Amino acid sequence: MAWQYSRTNAKSFAEFDRLGTFFEDPLFCSEDAIGITHTRESKLLDKYLDDKTNPFWEEHGWQESTARIYAPELEIPGVCHRSLVDIITAVFEDDVSQTFNMTPFSQHWKVSEEKTIQVFSEAYSSPAMLDAYMEISALPHNSDDNLECVVTSLMFWSDSTHLTNFGDASMWPFSLFFGNQSKYTRRKPTASTCHHIAYIPNLPDDFQEQYMGLFGEPSMDETYTYCKRDLIHTIWRLLLNNKFMDAYEQGIIIKCLDDRLQCVDDNSWHHNIAKAQSLIFEKGAPVSGTWVNSLLNDESLVPTRNAFSEKLSQFTFNLFTLFVVDLLHEFEIGVWKAIFTHLMRILHAAAGDLVQQLNQW
Repeated sequence: MAWQYSRTNAKSFAEFDRLGTFFEDPLFCSEDAIGITHTRESKLLDKYLDDKTNPFWEEHGWQESTARIYAPELEIPGVCHRSLVDIITAVFEDDVSQTFNMTPFSQHWKVSEEKTIQVFSEAYSSPAMLDAYMEISALPHNSDDNLECVVTSLMFWSDSTHLTNFGDASMWPFSLFFGNQSKYTRRKPTASTCHHIAYIPNLPDDFQEQYMGLFGEPSMDETYTYCKRDLIHTIWRLLLNNKFMDAYEQGIIIKCLDDRLQCVDDNSWHHNIAKAQSLIFEKGAPVSGTWVNSLLNDESLVPTRNAFSEKLSQFTFNLFTLFVVDLLHEFEIGVWKAIFTHLMRILHAAAGDLVQQLNQW
């Protein structure tokens, strides 16, 4: 209690309880705490990170590459990323794969003798997973190929986050989860089901200075946004490398489990994007100018070369099926909430029982 109520009042009861868990840990030894200081422990941590045995070293799958964007042409070093194929192989060779659902299925709830409703809950019981499984199962196989075909469901997340309560230190990770695993397991932080695959760096601090040196004027907000998009897709090209594309097309054979894993776009708008980029790079048209918008606005496109389209269009893959609707932003704090609120005001202004009729829907 002396620690709790001394020096600063910023320590919460939760932090006090958390401190107690360290003392209860069987690995805790009071002798290890003798002479401990933050400075010494920081130096030991730096020494550990410089050691090749730490899990973030190159031998453990982490690579450092340079990303290149072209408006303006900039090189952005320090992009840390891992191989998707290596992660897939390691996870399916691990004991945790015993909890995976290798064969998708559909679930149904029999409400009554006359009515049955399909239940949508897990990724491995979704129509998309079933379709992918049927697709790879129907592919031709060699006569001596007796391996089971398994669909690997890759679920990616990406969001920038602040690292401190004060200051502007931030991080922008790419994370990977496996849809073959139950969501009730994935949501547990202690399950270690999240795999970091890349960290997106920021544009250089002197971006505006470099831009002015090339074009003689500062960039517009639209140009800065375009460069951020271009950076993201450049990093996706690092992840969707030849090794991954070969696995996407041919599959992977996992020796220890004897499972063969195979992951399984209208091209009409590719021409418009290429033409818009030609206007930007060769004619100097603004990113959000009239010429560019006249080409792209009808289909709500942006003049960015899409990494998924470049890599997967040869397989007639529809990239628009990749993205899950963000209900929080679309409904709760997005445009739809404002529109719906306005429609409700119209119903109230019209009087009558229109609102009650809407509630019955």
